[in-house]
Amino acid sequence: MSSPGDLNGVPVSAPEAPQDGLRERGSFIVFGRALGPSPFTDPGFAHHANSEFVDLSREYEYPLQYRNLKGLGLISAVGFGCLYIAGDANMLKQPETVLLVVVGFLALLFAGCFFCCVNCLHFLCAPASPPQLLSRTELRHLLGTTACTFWTILLLVAGGLKHFITAQPGERWLEEALFIIESFGAIVVLVPSWYLVNRFSKEPVKAGLIMSMFWAGAIFSAECAGIFNTLLLLIWTAADPDCNATMPVGPKWPMEAPSGGCVAKANLEWVLTPGIVEESFKFMVLLRLVTSLEEAMKSKALTRFPRMSTISCMPCCGWFLKFAASPAVVVLCGMAAGAGFGSLENVQYIAKLSGVVKATGSILPASVRIFTAMLHIAMTGTCSFFLAISLFSQRKRPFVKFIGWIMMVIGHGSYDAFCTFQAEMPVDECFTRVECYDDKQREVCVFSRTGKLAECSCKDGVDEETRKCASNSTAVLVESEEAKVVLEVADAKKADVPIHEMQITQVTNVMATAGAIPGWYHGTTPKVVDRIHAALNASRTEKFWCAKDLRESYVCGPAVVEWWPGAWTSWLLGTGIIVLFCLLACIGLPVVERDFHSRQQQAAAEAANPRGQVVQMA
Repeated sequence: MSSPGDLNGVPVSAPEAPQDGLRERGSFIVFGRALGPSPFTDPGFAHHANSEFVDLSREYEYPLQYRNLKGLGLISAVGFGCLYIAGDANMLKQPETVLLVVVGFLALLFAGCFFCCVNCLHFLCAPASPPQLLSRTELRHLLGTTACTFWTILLLVAGGLKHFITAQPGERWLEEALFIIESFGAIVVLVPSWYLVNRFSKEPVKAGLIMSMFWAGAIFSAECAGIFNTLLLLIWTAADPDCNATMPVGPKWPMEAPSGGCVAKANLEWVLTPGIVEESFKFMVLLRLVTSLEEAMKSKALTRFPRMSTISCMPCCGWFLKFAASPAVVVLCGMAAGAGFGSLENVQYIAKLSGVVKATGSILPASVRIFTAMLHIAMTGTCSFFLAISLFSQRKRPFVKFIGWIMMVIGHGSYDAFCTFQAEMPVDECFTRVECYDDKQREVCVFSRTGKLAECSCKDGVDEETRKCASNSTAVLVESEEAKVVLEVADAKKADVPIHEMQITQVTNVMATAGAIPGWYHGTTPKVVDRIHAALNASRTEKFWCAKDLRESYVCGPAVVEWWPGAWTSWLLGTGIIVLFCLLACIGLPVVERDFHSRQQQAAAEAANPRGQVVQMA
């Protein structure tokens, strides 16, 4: 018999609920039965409510030494909400929003850090508590809470209204279209998939379970992956500025295309960055799934952390675990995690493209994000398919769960790499390479294939057919308030032999090119071109006049990898990943599901006839 001091949670009596089950605390069933069946009144959940591992009459409170954690947890949750809601760049321009962010940050800093540190120290230092029965609130969170579905619908409606109200009168339909694109994957893919699984499943699947996995993929996976992606890309750039994941151009671009070795190196870096990082964080969300109530009761989440379930919206740490009754539920949860990740990623990308959409009056530039949302759903769904095989296989084969993960790490990284390699700069942006040095109190810059990357401008624009300057922009020398700077076009090995002199124009923004629309680039994503411009900003603040007659000294509208086959490569790879998932879901998953249910029936028959009596099956 365990003493109270050995337990990580103190059992207390649960509040009494009416017999009809219509006013259960936190169930939202009074608001609408359509949001999901109750785990305590629906016949499909009766075997869970009556399980030997569940006690609906109890809840848990923190042990005496951790009694202050409840308040700290609530404060940190409110602080996180303040930061997440007010973290929009446009909202930060308002003084009251800045105050809200400061308050949220302080709440997270003090309450959140202390809350997390205490829980982690207990996990590392305290002995594991003996398993205790699942409480009423913990069972609700295992199966999925209706409250999660309710708040998701409320946020979806509020987001649509916000886009409609804040938009200009002539741009409201564009704002609504962008909002639909942001949530396309969650609405069009998840809702029918959830309906189909519920239609053919022997046990109801609550929408709250799917929404919980959706928000875990959006808030946890996407945010953490963004941080690690940024750090890794900075490391690759610092290690090799001329050839890295976001700028695989080589030391002689744009006059010469990058070598095969540079492209292969960049592909590997993409696999190591978004491939491993993003797929790993999405896969971590799937590790929350358990296949039995006994597994949940004995899990580290409920035996190694301080335990509390009296606050319905914050049970610690019963909210972490989610129950997957069958392989189909595992795959559905994987799709939800991928949809959440893709939706939040779309919010960030569409924010960059909204200016282009409003300027052109077309949603075509943003519509490509529908494909990437589907791709995230397919990639995480493929990982979850192999995880389902591992969890529900008759023979324990833990390595199987990593097959899909490895495939999607390579596929995801290669897809992002292909999108980078097929990129093309806008035709009215011209680039050259220069080598500058001081000569008799003036700065002399020499065209050099191995010099620093620089940007040059054509005085009268660029001829789109030849991709060269339309007129000789060196005919006029522009006087500058700065000291005169002369550009001498010379051979790199004979820099002392001038061929032509030109004036440098001082500019403050290298993005300010004629006819360019910031954020929209032909055949590529903004990330690649932004990285090239960032490199220019870091090296120089000058822009040179291009020389029409010296056609070999500059290139306008260059491709990142000139010899790359084309944009069809990324579309082919992405479509292949989606088709693979469709085949696994439509052909492989029913086979795994039938095998699981047949073994369940056989086990139930053996349990009903322990002496091995012959039972005639219908």
